[in-house]
Amino acid sequence: MGERRFASHNMIAVYPTVEAAREAVTRLERKGIEAGNIELLGAAAEGASEPQTNLEQRKADMAVTGQVGKRSAIGIVIGAVIGAVVIGLAALLADALFDLGPDEVVIGGGALAGALFGGYAGLFYGGATGLPVSDAWSETFEAVKEGQTAVAVHSQQADQVEDALEVLRDTGATRLSRFGADGKLQG
Repeated sequence: MGERRFASHNMIAVYPTVEAAREAVTRLERKGIEAGNIELLGAAAEGASEPQTNLEQRKADMAVTGQVGKRSAIGIVIGAVIGAVVIGLAALLADALFDLGPDEVVIGGGALAGALFGGYAGLFYGGATGLPVSDAWSETFEAVKEGQTAVAVHSQQADQVEDALEVLRDTGATRLSRFGADGKLQG
């Protein structure tokens, strides 16, 4: 795992599983904690640093791809519904003002076009947004060891560590602790 690093303000959350640690990293990044300030310790970090076989690497890659795929699929559905409703209503309004042709064709065509565009936009939005960018998150997919995994936040700003503690309070951490720059536990 290498040498531990400490900033002026530090916190650590210990989780019983790698999956719980992955969720914690996701929550931290969504709260605005910088990816470079998040560190993974314990079983997942040790497992990620070990050389992997092609099969193990493929499994880790497919797990990350599966996460992106799920978000993309949800984005397609939500985008298609929003696009169909918005463009369908716009087509209804335009047809009422300008009598563009048969109502079913204008409104139906507008809703279909909106669904296609919305689904396309939702695919990219769902797949690209909200996924953590820190190395700690991707390391949780490469973990080959099971066991306790810790997520640490190191920052020069006390409020960033307080935000991290607040976000992780209800995540099932077995321990939440604050440390100083010297690595000693704070009250």
